[in-house]
Amino acid sequence: MCPVNTADPARHCCPITQQMLPMLRELYQASGGDLTMMLVVLEVWSHARCHCRHDGSPPRATNGHSIALVTGIPRETVRRKLVKLAELGWLSENAQGQLLPTPRLTEQLQPLRTHCPALSAQNKKALQAEAAGLITIS
Repeated sequence: MCPVNTADPARHCCPITQQMLPMLRELYQASGGDLTMMLVVLEVWSHARCHCRHDGSPPRATNGHSIALVTGIPRETVRRKLVKLAELGWLSENAQGQLLPTPRLTEQLQPLRTHCPALSAQNKKALQAEAAGLITIS
């Protein structure tokens, strides 16, 4: 159960919600109100940037089929979102036809980086509390 907000007892606030909402609002604005498109582009970003080795190797590319499998978004919806993202200049295709984020996407996502340290700190505190047996995360 979330703690009661003492400034407004009628309103309940959870720390993770307080961290996530500003980021979701920015994602909503950046995508023109299309959070499904943002989920698709973040999957491409995550695959390219978060799964890379730190040995100077290039980012890993992905494809629409893989994104549909991971997200559960229908393939045709993913395909339409990818077309739109390419038109925006946020994604490009490599020689094998796989998708990679562009520098323009990096610029678009830059404002979201302000939320990442706060989310990491919040998650770290929750994990430390769980390890200490103070709370149970389900």
